[in-house]
Amino acid sequence: MSNESAFSRLHPLTLSLWFFFVLTVTVMTVNPILAALSLLFSALYKALTTGISIKGISVSLAFMLLIALLNPLFSHHGVTVLFFLNDLPVTLESLLFGGMMSLVVMSSVLWCGALALCMTSDKVIWLFGKPFPKLAVLISLTLRLLPAIKTSYGRMKDARTAAGLYDDSSPFARISSSLRIFSALVTMILEDSIDTADSMKARGLMLRGRTSCSIFRFRPADFAVLALVLLSAAAAAYSSVSKAVLFTFYPAVSYGSMGAVTALTYGSFALTAVVPSFMEVTLWKQLHSTTYRSNTPQARNSRSTV
Repeated sequence: MSNESAFSRLHPLTLSLWFFFVLTVTVMTVNPILAALSLLFSALYKALTTGISIKGISVSLAFMLLIALLNPLFSHHGVTVLFFLNDLPVTLESLLFGGMMSLVVMSSVLWCGALALCMTSDKVIWLFGKPFPKLAVLISLTLRLLPAIKTSYGRMKDARTAAGLYDDSSPFARISSSLRIFSALVTMILEDSIDTADSMKARGLMLRGRTSCSIFRFRPADFAVLALVLLSAAAAAYSSVSKAVLFTFYPAVSYGSMGAVTALTYGSFALTAVVPSFMEVTLWKQLHSTTYRSNTPQARNSRSTV
């Protein structure tokens, strides 16, 4: 199977609008159902693309638990007091709100990881190249710089370890060795930035009238995803104005009744959020069936005959 995500093959405009809608709803919602749906489908997409390890799950759960437990220590609102800590009330509402915020934070982190996977530098340049050329170049260089820093740091660490110069006998020695690597890494980054700037200037990147080639075309899948995003955005906007998915934690937990608008909002957001995972699974099935057909005796015989 190709390492490229099936969802990332959509048009850059489709991808940008999809991520803008999903991340906006995820970050701005105070509804635990929407937050849970966002976390579910973001984790599913990560599992289908880059995979999820036991260590990653453990760290994520510990991080979410930390957020959920820290909120009651700083927020003492709510009418349901569980116990007192240093004469300060720890309420059930604060604990539930902390749990909801942990869902929002973790799902946002996973969706941002998916955004970095799908929105490559050429797609960013296509989006912002004409109206904001300098911004497009800056974002593109930043997206390229982050993985380059990680790779260079690993190479420097391996080289110093092989030469016996990396001391990890204690935490302080490990920090000191890492700082030496970081100092050399900063120098290398600055030199590469100067070379990159000179190369871009020599190629006439900022000249007026400069044209560019685009390989991106709208396909039926792009129109379908855009239509789904617009439907979900309209449902989310209407439910926000009509308070159909209103969920409050303070002073007591309260939520609206489950109606047609509420069900439409939940359903449309779920359908929109599951699009990347759906495309990934259908691509896997298509490639799997293609591989199976190519390995059948009839296919092997036809190849041998040719």
